[in-house]
Amino acid sequence: MIGKESKSKGSISLHGVFGILEGRRKQKEPIYEQQIALEHAEKFKMTNQQYEKMRKKLEELGSLKDETITKLIDIRPKNESLLRHVLSAERRSFSPEEVQGILAITKEA
Repeated sequence: MIGKESKSKGSISLHGVFGILEGRRKQKEPIYEQQIALEHAEKFKMTNQQYEKMRKKLEELGSLKDETITKLIDIRPKNESLLRHVLSAERRSFSPEEVQGILAITKEA
């Protein structure tokens, strides 16, 4: 296991991962796994404003779990097929209007 212990359990977005690893990189040279994770997170980087705006809009829908919101922000699906795949973790069906609303939010970024 990399690291000493887990401080908390929960989902973290690539945006959060980038912030953590960028801070650690300023302290010392990252190990190989951290460097690979940082490079991956950089490819999908968003500004704090974009991240907060998307998270707020998805939370306002009120029908999504926090883990699903995090996954939607990370993946930012651009088509209905991929969106439905991510939403399958919710274990409920979504109306076509709900799907189109979520898709509109994820396409904005």
